[in-house]
Amino acid sequence: MEKETNFDYIIIGAGAAGLMLASAMVKDDFFLNKSILLLDKDAKIANDRTWCFWEKGKGEFKSIVSKTWNNIYFGSTEFSQDYAIAPYQYKMVRGADFYRAYFDRLKDKPNISFRQEQVISVKDEGSIVTITTDHSSYSASKVFTSSFDYKMATHQKKISCTTTAFFRMDHKNRKTYF
Repeated sequence: MEKETNFDYIIIGAGAAGLMLASAMVKDDFFLNKSILLLDKDAKIANDRTWCFWEKGKGEFKSIVSKTWNNIYFGSTEFSQDYAIAPYQYKMVRGADFYRAYFDRLKDKPNISFRQEQVISVKDEGSIVTITTDHSSYSASKVFTSSFDYKMATHQKKISCTTTAFFRMDHKNRKTYF
């Protein structure tokens, strides 16, 4: 059987942005009969990153949160203080858990496909966009990308930063250091 190469929508990047977009699309009846392709160079099974955020209550990611912190610690040679952050918690989601949960949400959707391929080029011809990968070419009327384009980033206007904040997580003692 020949694999499909024409889609209504293509999402480049199956990280947090791409998977959350695909998940939102399949929940909306508008996309029920639309073909959607997710492209990523990686299989998305490794624990390749974590996402951390502040939140009140349980939240959308409660089933995949791997760590939570109820306190933060500010410390230096001249000052140290532990603070409760209620009603907030600082939470961490592991990449492998996120990918598994979101791919599970998508696996039974007949209109969505995932292909592990490296995107080589994106050519926007107005009404159609052609994606060339290391294995094939695909086309769609709409393409969303969350992939990082180093060349584009190096040509952006640079903004100077006058203040830099650093923090680190002490996972053993469940504290955040700023």
